[in-house]
Amino acid sequence: MNEFLFGGKPETVIQAGHVVEDIDAAIVSFAATLQIGPWYRFRTSQPRKGSLYRGREVNHDLSIALAFHGSMMLELIQQHDDGPSVFREGVARTGWGLHHWGIGTRRFDERVAEQVASGKEMLYTARTGRGARIAYFEGPTPLHAMVELIEITETSETFYAGIAAQARSWNGKSPEWPA
Repeated sequence: MNEFLFGGKPETVIQAGHVVEDIDAAIVSFAATLQIGPWYRFRTSQPRKGSLYRGREVNHDLSIALAFHGSMMLELIQQHDDGPSVFREGVARTGWGLHHWGIGTRRFDERVAEQVASGKEMLYTARTGRGARIAYFEGPTPLHAMVELIEITETSETFYAGIAAQARSWNGKSPEWPA
């Protein structure tokens, strides 16, 4: 398959992830200023076995919001706990804002192996609420952001396609999906 159901092509950038100080304010700002929405928001604080930050198991309390602009997924992340994380590390290095570029792949294991073989350290790995795997690596300096590999499974692809469809029919009024 040449294109994902939500648009974009495998092995290319499908997401720009931002770490924000206040997710409520960020949703309103992105919606009003950039006309991006509606935002699908959820909170994750459930322990997920296998979530590793720099080789140590972690469990973060995060609010995450996803929206699409065309085939580009935007992600907002707010960390509520004080634990060390790939998100806090990014803020300490470059401040609030752009944190990572997400590359969608159906060849997750192969892509992770390529990154490791090229000498890049896996900073963080976890599973999403829908079971897809993610892995963060340090990005090359000109990108000024980390690189996230995002496993695209049938379940995650369908989920993202639903969010993209909402964006295409968004009336521009309510910044979030109705609860």
